[in-house]
Amino acid sequence: MRIKNILFLGLLLFSSIHSKISAADLIWYNGKYAVSYNVQKKVSPVVREAVNMFASDMEAKTGHKATARNNGIIDIYQLDMMSNKEFKNLEIYHISYQNFIAKPDAFYLGVRNGRIVIVGSNAIGTAYGILELSRMAGISPWIDVTKAMPKKVRYLAIDKSFQTTQWPSVTYRGIALLPNGKETLKIEDYQKMFRLLVRLRGNCIMANNRSEERLICSKSFRKIADNYGIQTLDYQSSKHPVFVNLGYISERENDINVSSVQPGVVYEQLQNAIDTHDTKMWITRCHHPKVASYDLSLIMDMAWNSQYVNAQNLEAHYKNWLTQLFGDLVARKLLPLMSDYYRLIGICKPELLAHADFNESEFGNELERYIAAYQDLSRRIESIDRLVDSDNKIAYFATIKYPVIAAAATTEMNLEAQEARNIARPGLFYKDEEALAAAANSLKAYQRLKEINDPLGIKSVEPILPGKLTDKQVKQYATTNQYDLQPLRKQLGNCIALNAISYASGPAEITTIPMLGHSNNAVVLHQNDVLEYTFNTRQEGVHAIRIATIRMLPTRYKYVWILVIGRPYT
Repeated sequence: MRIKNILFLGLLLFSSIHSKISAADLIWYNGKYAVSYNVQKKVSPVVREAVNMFASDMEAKTGHKATARNNGIIDIYQLDMMSNKEFKNLEIYHISYQNFIAKPDAFYLGVRNGRIVIVGSNAIGTAYGILELSRMAGISPWIDVTKAMPKKVRYLAIDKSFQTTQWPSVTYRGIALLPNGKETLKIEDYQKMFRLLVRLRGNCIMANNRSEERLICSKSFRKIADNYGIQTLDYQSSKHPVFVNLGYISERENDINVSSVQPGVVYEQLQNAIDTHDTKMWITRCHHPKVASYDLSLIMDMAWNSQYVNAQNLEAHYKNWLTQLFGDLVARKLLPLMSDYYRLIGICKPELLAHADFNESEFGNELERYIAAYQDLSRRIESIDRLVDSDNKIAYFATIKYPVIAAAATTEMNLEAQEARNIARPGLFYKDEEALAAAANSLKAYQRLKEINDPLGIKSVEPILPGKLTDKQVKQYATTNQYDLQPLRKQLGNCIALNAISYASGPAEITTIPMLGHSNNAVVLHQNDVLEYTFNTRQEGVHAIRIATIRMLPTRYKYVWILVIGRPYT
């Protein structure tokens, strides 16, 4: 019988952070003695690496490093390197390994005869099984990269009936690193990435260009990669890989190290690949994995199991990711705030704001509303600092705080500069206090951005203004920037604005994707779908109707037809 039980959301259901221990639980850490394990005599290097990572994970979680013992509570087997004697030992557990022995990268993890048994079909599958137990204990796959430390526990327990057999949906799951124009990655940097890939259940690295191909395909590099079970792929390894681009957009003289890709964009692209059975190779293109940490986790989870994430549980998946890093309390506080952050970057990518054009006279001053939204979000993110454990402050800054506060400062700097340029009349800039105030506010925001970026070695570029201001002039003309904005519905005037989700009627089954689009709740339109919207206008005559679609894949969307039926206003 085919078994494929993939855990979702809270592996805590099976792990053991129970409020009470029941008779149905097997205690695998009792608060006194280190977690113990036994590994078959001969295994591949990546299994040894995974065991070492697991041992360190247990030290972070329990205070005791896991240790090897002949009668350890955890039994680890790698099927393709087992001896006849070890096969006989495995038989006592009555595990149907024939169901997955021929499946690449597969593993079984379950409780048998009072022990936790991990069986992998090959080297990296065994490593995945070992690190799955780390996940179940509440260890984030990002622990090595972000240095986010888990809360220590007094015991770990697992349901005695628990078992799972897993194997990947996508054959090749990997990364292609984009050059950032500043530094050449060292072998040590790649080794760190290999460890992350194993934790995320990735199995390959692809050369991004011909130059990198010489390194990645060299014998010395391949030898190191093999130690982690990672395959090296040249630039033309596959004719039709699915590339997911998480690279940040930055001009050479101005860097903002954030990956501004909405999770809904990633989900929609990969769901389309799943629907079209394009599951041979998924490659994520990014500059630094840490910068794109959640989106990369989402990609790898969907590559591992195509049923793992859907449109209904995408937000829950993100919350679970936050929980693994910062705990449940902080995750619950962060979820609505980071959802709002993804909504704002769906309107404009932070690194493109220098070229943005926000309307100052429509939608109740679109420009000021966007600045105000970021200011409010930045304040709320700062307020959560006190709830974050001291051990997790660095991880919180890198994955949450920096992207938000850097985007907020960048937004104010560039949009206030836009307002200063639009207001200032030729030759009259220094006589126009309104234009001077906007310019001064822009420069204040630039100074805040420098304070954030300078310690990180990230370059900040001054805003484009109609003229230069001295520090004294900035202090003189800058305002407090507390925008007194009325509710949007009162500011629209003759304009009627509706989000896609505000339809009056539509197909019986409608799919919406969270964390996608300007409303953070995009509506998926299939061929021949019809959505009806109801609105009234008091004015007769010619009216303009504009519709915006999210076009990410050229073949996904063709045409949108609009039929407007007018009725007299009564």
